[in-house]
Amino acid sequence: MIIEPTSARLLPDPLREPYYQPPYTLVIELTGVLLHPEWSLVTGWRFKKRPGIESLFQQLAPLYEIVIFTSETGMPAFPLIDSIDPHGFVSYRLFRDATRYMDGHHVKDMSCLGRGQ
Repeated sequence: MIIEPTSARLLPDPLREPYYQPPYTLVIELTGVLLHPEWSLVTGWRFKKRPGIESLFQQLAPLYEIVIFTSETGMPAFPLIDSIDPHGFVSYRLFRDATRYMDGHHVKDMSCLGRGQ
């Protein structure tokens, strides 16, 4: 079981000229915000995509570095992110290995997102 994040800093240093680095970073949770999980005996797990997600990503991408940070494992979450972001607007994907395990729960520690100066 992973107790600490796999790295002290989860995002790389900002890009330097001539590359474009959006001025802000937007961190979004996958489950419950972008996707709503539902389970039934008939269908098993299904995920409903929030309406307008692709349009939202397209509008936010020039202004924000979009990061999806979830406590889900990468194996099931990676294809879900691919399905809501077919054009590649999400800059980084952080999964359970980037969380801290505390009191029986995986906690997203935003202090680990820090960038070098």
